[in-house]
Amino acid sequence: GAYAWVDAPAVPAAPAADNAEPSLDPNSEGFLHGASLEHARTAAILRAAYLNRANAGAQAQYAIDLSSDRARLARQVISEMHAGANLAELLGARVERLVVEHNLGPQLPTLRTQFPLDSGDGRQRIDGVALAQAWQKSVPPSFQPVANVLLSTIDAVGDLLLAEAIHQQSSGSAGRARTALSALETGVTPPADFDVLRTALDALNTT
Repeated sequence: GAYAWVDAPAVPAAPAADNAEPSLDPNSEGFLHGASLEHARTAAILRAAYLNRANAGAQAQYAIDLSSDRARLARQVISEMHAGANLAELLGARVERLVVEHNLGPQLPTLRTQFPLDSGDGRQRIDGVALAQAWQKSVPPSFQPVANVLLSTIDAVGDLLLAEAIHQQSSGSAGRARTALSALETGVTPPADFDVLRTALDALNTT
């Protein structure tokens, strides 16, 4: 296998005359390269949404990041949900582990009291969803490293679900798009597979 990228200057505003220096277009956004026409179409839609909101000065911008580490993290979380884990419990368990790793273990009882999760087994746990909602507004300084990981995890899952919804809608699969959007809104029943992360072979050489 192999990978590559194109590093090129901005697109000229107009074709250069013979032997003349090209003039660059300062408003050009450059090119998008995708694994397939479907992926390129999805990327174009997502970038158009991002640029439109960025130019309008919107606070919530569609800055989708599907880098390999974030996509792997999102798929891991969603896989655990498919195995029966509740999202609030799943995120809470991650928070507890991070709190201990950052030597903040003595503060765990406070978090469990402030953001309790009723799991039905009598154990005190943290509601990771409620905690994330609170930390999106304000984070205690000592918990900032933990909050960064928690919010980044939620953001990665949201990016993947939104990208999959756009990918399915632009490919004509409205039903699968609704599944991804529903999971993005409610946090339940996420898709099992993500075509936006999959590259299909154009041909198979059997010789």
